[in-house]
Amino acid sequence: VVNNNMWGEVTGSAQTLTASSANDWSITGSEPSGGGVKSYPDSQENISGPPLHTIQTIDQNFTLTAVPTCNASSSWEVAADDWLNGVAGSPHPIEIMVWEDTCHQYPAGSNTGHTITINGQTFDLYAKTGTDPTYSLVSTTNVTSGTVHLIDTVNWLEGLGYFSSTAALEQLNMGEEIVSTNGAKLKWTFDKSSNNIVYHGG
Repeated sequence: VVNNNMWGEVTGSAQTLTASSANDWSITGSEPSGGGVKSYPDSQENISGPPLHTIQTIDQNFTLTAVPTCNASSSWEVAADDWLNGVAGSPHPIEIMVWEDTCHQYPAGSNTGHTITINGQTFDLYAKTGTDPTYSLVSTTNVTSGTVHLIDTVNWLEGLGYFSSTAALEQLNMGEEIVSTNGAKLKWTFDKSSNNIVYHGG
């Protein structure tokens, strides 16, 4: 599904979603300055909870043909936002984000000092631990197309001791978190946003 997903809207928020499929959609948004995330327009796939150890491949493929110019008054990022052991709003889920293109936006938690290079792309790891943890991999270079190799990501995080391979994959998302456009209309366009999941033995 494709979601407008204005979960944090405030007075002055405005957003228009245009979509023909999960592989062809765009968002035009205008958000006032200040505050936290106002929206996360995204394409979403619900998976229904297979344990990670049963999965061989999780690839999230994306291409953006329009991305706003980052200026001093804007704050947003293009990111995968994926969930284990539940989804947003359920008891104690695990959130994993992979930030691909960042404009004056900062992840939850703190920099752990850990880095990983996956398929030639290097990420810094930020972590907010506790009962509802969030692990954010932030690309050290901005990219507007590529593949999120999620199984490599979760295997690395498991190796660092953050969770177990018995954790269940619940939901895959790809979109942009918007904090501020300083009231200007900005547009993002995806012409690819697809997932590929391969299970062990099949």
